[in-house]
Amino acid sequence: MTVSLGAQTTIHEDQVTDMTKHISVRNTSDSNECFVRVKIFCGGEFSIGYPKESDVIANEDWYFGDDGYIYYKPILKSGELTSVLDAKIFVPEGFDREDFNVVVIQECTPVVYDASGNASADWNAVYTEYQENSGGQGEEAEE
Repeated sequence: MTVSLGAQTTIHEDQVTDMTKHISVRNTSDSNECFVRVKIFCGGEFSIGYPKESDVIANEDWYFGDDGYIYYKPILKSGELTSVLDAKIFVPEGFDREDFNVVVIQECTPVVYDASGNASADWNAVYTEYQENSGGQGEEAEE
């Protein structure tokens, strides 16, 4: 089941050059701003590297979170595309380079503004499934 929280994004990750996957995400919602994060998975014999392995990736729009995700710093406005995140794929010697997968998961969450107008992301928002008395719409669950 897909639950829409108002923001929608699509991932662009098909381009690979010199064993580097070029990843970007577009906000496809009509008017909602959002925050974006990605997580990259590969088989145990492979590894993924970034142009700068530290708290900040060479493209300073992206940064490593403590939870294994890579976060896009700027607010992504409707229709906008993130800058490119490059993920270098390291393949063990002797392994067939054509026979493996690198999976990229992307998530977005709507921008939440506090009373002072400060933007934040709520990555822990919980929504319930269909409820008969809700008129067919999911409702935000209490935390």
